[in-house]
Amino acid sequence: TRAAMNGLRLSVMDNVHVEGAKTSLSCQAYINFYVPQTETAAYTKKLINIGAVIIGKTKMNAFAGSEKPPNQGIDYFPPWNPRADGYLCPAGSSSGYGVTVAGYEWCDVTIGTDSECFGS
Repeated sequence: TRAAMNGLRLSVMDNVHVEGAKTSLSCQAYINFYVPQTETAAYTKKLINIGAVIIGKTKMNAFAGSEKPPNQGIDYFPPWNPRADGYLCPAGSSSGYGVTVAGYEWCDVTIGTDSECFGS
């Protein structure tokens, strides 16, 4: 039923397709080459259908790799840990959605992936 997630604020990792939005994989060449998505990922669409609201896409390491702040980001800086001292990093491809729920009260839940192919 739609009430199951009524108004739950959801962010998705930037390798999850959302209709009308570009998927960047945190790579400038990728986002410049591809057009906005024409479909939403099936599991994300199911959450939308039961009431979740997508509020944005979260930062990730390029192609779900294992870059670490501050200097290993290829095109974009990896996210910082909002609950640390500025030196501890969340690291790994899932860092963006971890940082989102830790640092923003207005985000209820995030969706990420575990690609397991890049060693993150």
